[in-house]
Amino acid sequence: MSYHGTVYCGHCGGKGHNKRGCPERKKYARENPDSYYAREIKREMERDKQRSQNRKCSYCRNGGHNRATCSVLLKDKAHVIKKNKKFCKAFKKALGMCGIGIGALVGNNPNNPDRRRVGMIKEIYWNSGNFATLRNYGGFQVEIDFHGQQWNDNVSLARFPQLVEILAEMLPDLNISHGTEESRRESHGFRTLSPITAESAEKQVPSDWLHGRTGIDKFYKDWNNKPERRGHVSAEYKCCD
Repeated sequence: MSYHGTVYCGHCGGKGHNKRGCPERKKYARENPDSYYAREIKREMERDKQRSQNRKCSYCRNGGHNRATCSVLLKDKAHVIKKNKKFCKAFKKALGMCGIGIGALVGNNPNNPDRRRVGMIKEIYWNSGNFATLRNYGGFQVEIDFHGQQWNDNVSLARFPQLVEILAEMLPDLNISHGTEESRRESHGFRTLSPITAESAEKQVPSDWLHGRTGIDKFYKDWNNKPERRGHVSAEYKCCD
């Protein structure tokens, strides 16, 4: 290897490949199967095969393959995508039933009138939306332009009790839950004051979001965004154990 990163072959001296990838060496071995080079290439292939068999997948910890080709990981992801696709379809319908979307006027009902907030939804962050992030207080969010405030604010959709209750009824197997405690739901939750039409709300849902793949890869990574072992992944995100 030169200082400029150019590869030179240790067999023929050619540029752009190494000894193991040398076309002249491979050609000679094919034409002379009993030669030293033919036997050397055969030993290299056997060593590669042995390394492959000894290699362990970083996800399932079984041998003979890596994470990229792991059938267990592919099955787990397919299982979660199927669940999330079901959630996306229900979420679209629930938005229409609640009239939640860009242009809807929403507000809370705090015990202290001075803390009442009313505003218009300006944005829905679809790139962070799935059945798991909806349950996270800071997950699936909307941006609201609150009246009398200089800056817009983000609010979790889990703080919309009507929306959560509809989804929980439609999807009992997904354990959809509120983003606020029951005792604080009335004062800290948000409701639609002036809803948009069901048709308008459903039209705002991006078609590519409905495929159910948004955010799924994060389920299989740790807090440092590094690939996680299957043993550390939540059972909810695994096909079967």
